[in-house]
Amino acid sequence: MYATRPTKLTDELIEECRKYVESRSGMDSMPPSVAGLSVAVKVNRTTLHNWRADYTNASGDENGCGMTEDELKAKKERWVEFCNIFDDLQARQEEKLLDGGLSNSYNSTITKLILTKHGYTDRVENSGEQVIRQTVINRFTPDQDEGGDEGVGPAQISG
Repeated sequence: MYATRPTKLTDELIEECRKYVESRSGMDSMPPSVAGLSVAVKVNRTTLHNWRADYTNASGDENGCGMTEDELKAKKERWVEFCNIFDDLQARQEEKLLDGGLSNSYNSTITKLILTKHGYTDRVENSGEQVIRQTVINRFTPDQDEGGDEGVGPAQISG
């Protein structure tokens, strides 16, 4: 049996994560971010993303790496709690970006860029080349028409 490296995902760290997200919830504050959370709790962004992605296997190993049943259960509970906080961070970020972008209090280019991380896209769909042709019919007066005919002149197509 082998021991695993102790996780940094402790109850204290989860509380720090929660405080960071809540501190960015006010109307006058900037949106929360994974980078900001990383700095606030002193944990690498990659680790935060890995915790979020791997929460379904909280033990890191199917047999629990020598953990007791209670230790494994507590670790999974912390993992799920962290994932809920991480999801809350992303939801609050998305909401603040939408509100700030629509009210012009945030830079629209940066807002659009960050919202792509939330599944939004900015694209123009072309279903093929569209050629719009307009037919213009000029009415000539007898003195303008060199042929001397009155009435409607030749149709001109402009593209």
